[in-house]
Amino acid sequence: MSPFEIREKIDLIRKSKFSFRIKFSLFIFLFSILMASLIYWKEASLRNEIYFFEVVFWQLMIWVPWVLFVPILRKTILKINARTGIAKNMFLLIYFLVPVVVHWSWFVAYSSYFSPYLAAPSSRFGVFSYFFIFWGLIDLILLVSISVYFVLYKKDSSKLEEKPTSIQVVRGNKKVLLKNDTIYWISANGYYINLHTNQGQFLLRRRLKDIFDTLPKSDFVQIHRSAIVNIHHITELHQPSGAGISVQMKDGKSHSVSRAHVKNLKEILKGISH
Repeated sequence: MSPFEIREKIDLIRKSKFSFRIKFSLFIFLFSILMASLIYWKEASLRNEIYFFEVVFWQLMIWVPWVLFVPILRKTILKINARTGIAKNMFLLIYFLVPVVVHWSWFVAYSSYFSPYLAAPSSRFGVFSYFFIFWGLIDLILLVSISVYFVLYKKDSSKLEEKPTSIQVVRGNKKVLLKNDTIYWISANGYYINLHTNQGQFLLRRRLKDIFDTLPKSDFVQIHRSAIVNIHHITELHQPSGAGISVQMKDGKSHSVSRAHVKNLKEILKGISH
């Protein structure tokens, strides 16, 4: 898969995430109408005193916080998946408790002042007792459903965001796939980049930053604003006293490392040596 195809896939993921929010908002809207219809139908004795649109608006205001929860829950569940052991269990407990408690607080606060059933007999906080049962179950169902969706979304996006193992270039009238391990280093040349490989040099119309974003960071490191090197092709690291650092490559070329990238390069090389 080429870098361009991967970028298109990532754009599709981002669009699907935005599309999910729109669909979920529509779901909450329709769900509010459904809940309002069921409550309005069950409380038949109060139909002459209450308008249906009042019940719909009340339910919409009760359930709309879930639309606001979605982006927060997404970030939280992805962070939880990265944890293990006791820490993960604690975060999961908080993850399930906080949205329910917040929603319950909002639900009681809003209904206590704006529920159309405030004056109805046998109601509490403007709500009938049976609604508390359904409210708790629905909250848990929504929370589990959103969690499952984002766990599956994470798996799909991680697959699509895998870095390519080759770069497509043109030599004459032919398209050539250069494998990452054949590239020694990459240099910026205006709106182009030069790929220095064991098969010679290749010119590609790309920005250095764009190509670096598509390369696996386990293989490539930026050492200067105009140079990227393949860490597996570094033969020596020079640091003369009173001078800056430079790297010696397998192709015989030597490149200076800017101060901004020295620390990162040393950490990466240290990790490889271990």
